[in-house]
Amino acid sequence: MVVSARPYAISPAELATVANRVVNCLPMLSKIQPREREGILGKAIEFIGMVGRGEQIMKTGQLRANASDSLRNYGWFTRAFSLSSRRHEVSSKQDFSDELRQLRDTLTALRNGETMPDEKIAEIKELFAYLCKIALSVDNVPTDKLTIT
Repeated sequence: MVVSARPYAISPAELATVANRVVNCLPMLSKIQPREREGILGKAIEFIGMVGRGEQIMKTGQLRANASDSLRNYGWFTRAFSLSSRRHEVSSKQDFSDELRQLRDTLTALRNGETMPDEKIAEIKELFAYLCKIALSVDNVPTDKLTIT
């Protein structure tokens, strides 16, 4: 039996919250408190790390106890990525690895208070807006089927 604390899991509701906070934070980076910016963008960076673990599973085929969580995160991200305007720029698996690394580096720079071009911020905002929509579309907790009479 495998017992896991599920460190690689993120629920759809949590992903929607994180993505929505990133979307709302990006236009006002200079106005929010550094601690709040670090918290919001730190969660986004953490999610990108989860996506990276899913990508490694796809590349190597080596499954672990948390593979399903990592692959789910990877699937959500690739779906959002394919819907965003950046999809035309990526042509190979290695390019996607580079894209993940660049996204993580950009989010880290923003978390640390560095400035980025408006186009780069708009791309990240669009990507996380799609992530929010995807997460909300798959979030089906048991209370969704309850009716109160």
